[in-house]
Amino acid sequence: MLSPFPYDKLSLGATFIGRQSEIDKVNQVVDSGNNLLLFSKRRLGKSSLIKKVFEQRTDFAQVVI
Repeated sequence: MLSPFPYDKLSLGATFIGRQSEIDKVNQVVDSGNNLLLFSKRRLGKSSLIKKVFEQRTDFAQVVI
C-alpha cells in the first residue's frame, strides 16, 4: 500500500493536511516577537510547517527553504 505522504520532498499543497493548531501557534509566537525552536524526529514535517507559515504570511520577505 502506498502512503499518501511524500517522504522524499516537502509536503506542500494537497499533501499538507491539518496542522492548523501548529500553524496558529507559530503565528502567535512570531507575532509576539519571540524566538521559536522546532524540534522532533526526522521526517515529521518541521520544514513543511515553516514553509506553509511563510506562504500564508504576507509580512515576510520571500524565504527559500
